[in-house]
Amino acid sequence: MEKQEYTISIRGMHCANCAQSIQKAINNLGFEHSPVDLVSATTSVRLDDVQKLSIVLKQIESLGFEASVADESHNHHENGLLVEKLFIICAPLTLLLM
Repeated sequence: MEKQEYTISIRGMHCANCAQSIQKAINNLGFEHSPVDLVSATTSVRLDDVQKLSIVLKQIESLGFEASVADESHNHHENGLLVEKLFIICAPLTLLLM
């Protein structure tokens, strides 16, 4: 069976130790995955059975974090809003420096 990649969104990570503890927990499960990204609060796992995804999510949640399968379209929308907010804040400050 061919493996499929799932991106997992993780809430509640605040430092590198948080990311490292999640990394270790997924390593202990033995699933193929990418490193936990603290900045985007995501990781990706490659699984041959979608049923195994719940095992990964429960393992992350057992550490005290919220975990869910990432919705890529929602993430792009959130990133767009963040960029817009940063522009609104930074544009006037940049004008002051000129």
